[in-house]
Amino acid sequence: MTDKEYMQIAIEISKRSKMPYGAIIVKDDKIIGRSDNFDTNELYKHAEYKAIQDAIQKKSLYNQLF
Repeated sequence: MTDKEYMQIAIEISKRSKMPYGAIIVKDDKIIGRSDNFDTNELYKHAEYKAIQDAIQKKSLYNQLF
């Protein structure tokens, strides 16, 4: 997938979200984190933070993200 295609996915997430934000985390050409289901109670958070949290929770990737 190209960077443009990945950006389009993030844009689509923002369009479907309750909040107008969208982000994905890509590692080794795979999406490992997404900011879907952005909770309106989390207004102080950024979509990027939510995507990182998602990647950590799904794959236990904390040490691999840095």
